[in-house]
This record gives sequence, C-alpha cells and structure tokens, in this order.
Amino acid sequence: MMRRQLAAVLLAATISVPLAAQAQAQAQCEVRPPHPREFRQSSLVLTGQVSAVEKHPESGFIDYTVTVARRLKGKAPAALVIRSEIGPKGFQMNGQRSYLLFVSQRPDKTWFVNNCGNSAPMPRKENIVKREPIPARRLR
Repeated sequence: MMRRQLAAVLLAATISVPLAAQAQAQAQCEVRPPHPREFRQSSLVLTGQVSAVEKHPESGFIDYTVTVARRLKGKAPAALVIRSEIGPKGFQMNGQRSYLLFVSQRPDKTWFVNNCGNSAPMPRKENIVKREPIPARRLR
C-alpha cells in the first residue's frame, strides 16, 4: 500500500510543480531532496487547500490553515496550521489554492514544510498532463 501511495505522490509531484515556482525554488535552494527521501522523512504527506492566512509580522511568521483533501501518509487532522517565515526564505502559499505538502513537526508542535523541498501548488485542471503510473518496482 505504501508503494502505491509513494507512486501517487511522485506522480503528483512530477506534474504539479509549475515551471515558475520550480525556478523560484531553485534560485533560493541549492539542493532539493529526492521525493522518496522526503516522503519517508515527513510526518505527513497530503494534498490540501489553504483556507485561511494569518500573518504575525512581530514574530516574522505566517500561519496557513490548510483543509486536508487527501492524506497520503500519516494521520493528518481535517485541517492543520502550517507555520512559515514571512518573506522569500519561507514557503509561501496563496489563499484558496491547493497544494501537495510534505509536512513535518517542530519540537514546539508547530507544523512546517521544507522550504527547499518538494511541496508545491497542485496544477489547475487545464495544466494536468496525463502520464503513465510509475511501476512500484522502480521506486526501490
């Protein structure tokens, strides 16, 4: 079952990163972890939609409330708050947009995504390219 989920995540990730977002992430990050490693290291992997944004300029953080659409790994609640830095170093999300998220938890129990990881906006329906599923045996 995990291999199927990993294949689904890898497929979603390969078609979900728009070129502009990918270029921006590469400009700020020198190394991007491979999808399988980030999948294993993340507490949660999910798709979800940003339902609320709350900025905390005094602390330099922004909180995104994400309504979970699909759980691919872990026991995610129906909605969770993902904290990020304000500015170009943080993982920026737009309200009312759907994302593929590789989520981890800090010691203070706040959720976050790796700014240089594979989390990305999901494609809009008109941008989805059909691809053949990746055979599970190739994921080893």
